[in-house]
Amino acid sequence: MDIQVQQTEKLKNRQKYASAILQKLPAISRAGNEEELNKTVQEMLCLMGEYSEAKCVYIFEKESEGVYRHRYEWCAPGVLSKSSYMPLVTRADMPKWSGIFDSGKPLVIENMEEIWEDMPAEYEALKSCGIHSSILTPMYNQSKLAGFIGLDNPSPDISPLFIQEMAFVGEYLNAARQNLHMRDALENRLQQKNQEQEILSVLCSDSTSVFKVDLLADRAETVKLSNGANASQFISLEDRPSICFSAAMKEYFERYIIKESISDYLETFRPENLIRELKKQSRISRRFQTTKNALGQQYFEIRASRLNFSEGRYLALVDFRYIDEIVNEEKKHQQELESALEETRMGSEIISALGKIYFRIYQIDLVRYYYEEIAGGSSELRLTGCHGDASVRMAQDNREQVATEYQEKVAEFFDLSTVSARLKDEETIAAEYQAADGNWHLARFIVQKRDELGKAVQVLFVIRLISEEKRRERFLMGEAAEAKRASEAKSEFLSRMSHDIRTPMNAIMGFVNIARHHLEEPKKIEDCLNKILLSGGNLQQLIDDVLDISRIESGEFKLEQKPVNIEANFELYQQTISGILAEKKQHYISSKHGILHNILLTDELRLSQIYINLLSNAIKYTPENGTIRFELYEEPSENAGKVRLIGIVSDNGIGMAPDFMENMYTEFSRAVDTRVNKVRGSGLGLAIVKKIVDMMGGTIEVESELQKGTSFRVTLELSYVEEAAAEPDYAGQMADGKLPDREIHLLVAEDNDLNHEILMEQLAMYGISCERAADGLECVEKFEASEMGRYDGILMDMQMPVMNGLKATRVIRNLNHPLAKTIPVIALTANAYESDVKKCLEAGMNAHLAKPIQVEAVIQTLAEFIDKK
Repeated sequence: MDIQVQQTEKLKNRQKYASAILQKLPAISRAGNEEELNKTVQEMLCLMGEYSEAKCVYIFEKESEGVYRHRYEWCAPGVLSKSSYMPLVTRADMPKWSGIFDSGKPLVIENMEEIWEDMPAEYEALKSCGIHSSILTPMYNQSKLAGFIGLDNPSPDISPLFIQEMAFVGEYLNAARQNLHMRDALENRLQQKNQEQEILSVLCSDSTSVFKVDLLADRAETVKLSNGANASQFISLEDRPSICFSAAMKEYFERYIIKESISDYLETFRPENLIRELKKQSRISRRFQTTKNALGQQYFEIRASRLNFSEGRYLALVDFRYIDEIVNEEKKHQQELESALEETRMGSEIISALGKIYFRIYQIDLVRYYYEEIAGGSSELRLTGCHGDASVRMAQDNREQVATEYQEKVAEFFDLSTVSARLKDEETIAAEYQAADGNWHLARFIVQKRDELGKAVQVLFVIRLISEEKRRERFLMGEAAEAKRASEAKSEFLSRMSHDIRTPMNAIMGFVNIARHHLEEPKKIEDCLNKILLSGGNLQQLIDDVLDISRIESGEFKLEQKPVNIEANFELYQQTISGILAEKKQHYISSKHGILHNILLTDELRLSQIYINLLSNAIKYTPENGTIRFELYEEPSENAGKVRLIGIVSDNGIGMAPDFMENMYTEFSRAVDTRVNKVRGSGLGLAIVKKIVDMMGGTIEVESELQKGTSFRVTLELSYVEEAAAEPDYAGQMADGKLPDREIHLLVAEDNDLNHEILMEQLAMYGISCERAADGLECVEKFEASEMGRYDGILMDMQMPVMNGLKATRVIRNLNHPLAKTIPVIALTANAYESDVKKCLEAGMNAHLAKPIQVEAVIQTLAEFIDKK
């Protein structure tokens, strides 16, 4: 709980600093001189440092061609100023970074050790300064690199949005410098637009229509669509959550746009073209003329802004804003407005990309308690004519639009008599609350003017919708809790795995030691060897379970559909478990009935794995003299050519508690029960069964009661095959391979002495002789130098020094030796994944056998290939 509280507190602090950063941006734009700009930038760096928990935040600006000087800096307490050891850098000092900056991309280095090969110059420079991670974003001035902003040793969980905010800070800084140069020339001509510029420096221009577009899927979500907009005439309320983007654009073009005003409209805003262009730049915009809409508007600007171009996703924000007033003004004062509109557009684009869409805006005089409402329904913010007593209006909004349980809290926040005091040391204050319609709102006071004593006398009051952010916040908190639960489950699993691996290992080592002290007692040695074999089998089963789960999760677990003899397998299951049944003196009752189709198409190995796992569990958790039942029968299916195979495994064992049954199919889960903890197991058996059943398209059901037992019912719908058609395949499957009746000599590539000795001794029991190669290269050399017929086959390990088994096989297959293309090469390796088998076959091997090796499998495989050329 303490960790969750800390995470929540950290999130709140970050929201506070992120909000402060956004509100500080207009202050940069409003800087009236160099001193005021330097002070504001320094305050901004401090906020960025607090947000990111970095040790140092700094800005280098271009001094001359290829040279960048340290200009601004904020350092955490105790951190040495970067100006003392790095007053300037050149492109030669950061060759790799320069290339990345030239492409317009930020640079995120989570671990400095990961760049020492690709970026040696930068690595040496930063490593010597004790920097182990860094985030840097380039700053541009008229498409040319003007410097960069950097964070040293920030918190590892910095969001992409904050990195984008870093770029915005750079853009605002460059814009502010240009503003300082242009201020005198523009001041007289832009007096009538001062109020508009102040508002636009904080808020995004309103739009008549806004769409969030998935460019790859060609689908658009309607974020906003004004009633009077032309698009509202053909996009219905039902269709607004998801529409075809290109189809809607085409219909809008054909129905409303005057074609001469924008002939390349459809081509420019095709999804594939937007993806290509927005990879190069953050925004694309075009102006055009339409037939007048219901609001009398006919001039519009369409803007496509890049939102998220990462992890295979291409999301953009496309909005339409009316610009009639702008167009009319341009016609009168074209030359004057070109510079002014460039500055306005820059501020609007940055704020729009941050998604700050406010639906209510008041400009409030805190001296007279007088307000004027500013429209929030169009792209150009303007006074609506609504005005009056601000306190009365705020109280009315609280009563009518705020949920009852939040009204008391909101009344305190809306209290205009305390706003100036609350803004004494802040540029903005905010409060979240739930609205009467159930949505979440964020209300904010933003300082516009202060008197000579620094007291806030004029503010903007704005409200925006944050329901989606609240939902995302709750989702992230849930994800964090789920990740914590998963981590705890894996930790518990690893603890059990350590115990379950050490248990058979302890038995193996113990009985080896006992055997060494009873070398003259054959019966004692035989007993030890049997127990070693049993422990080794337990260890292998444990490893196989873990590998199966890994294969399933990675997608390497494949089902092979082949004709399967159900009756033969039913008998085989009893034979497989007969040994452990006898050990526990348990009764086994099997029943097979109603099987009208004996040959079914399925994966024989995985079908057996389902039933054997369930039977093994029943045996494990049933006391001595208990009863295990296995019933198998067929039911008809509604689908032609298929039947339902029903398998029921039940016992009268210890049963399962209801709380465990809720998570019994989860990997790493095992009941916390003294009765269960006496039984060895990884807690993966039921998870494997459930995943195999799901992959087969079946169902598994369970009933269980403590002290009474458990019953599992597995239903699989499988295609059937007539027995006559399947018999030839079964005849081939039942044929046993036999080695040629002559002396067999093998070349064995194995670097481990013990593994080679074990294999050689076991093969010798079958009259097979071996010659060893200690690595892949030696294996190649021995085969290349061998006379015709010296080796009947090659047993190849995969991982060896000098040359591995895969490369050795490829080299052998390309030799000029007469047998290079035909000699059997069989992999004997601990690399047991499906991908490893595929690599072996692609390298030219004939077969793959996983360690620990069963010598009978080796003999069977050799029989398949020797003298079968």
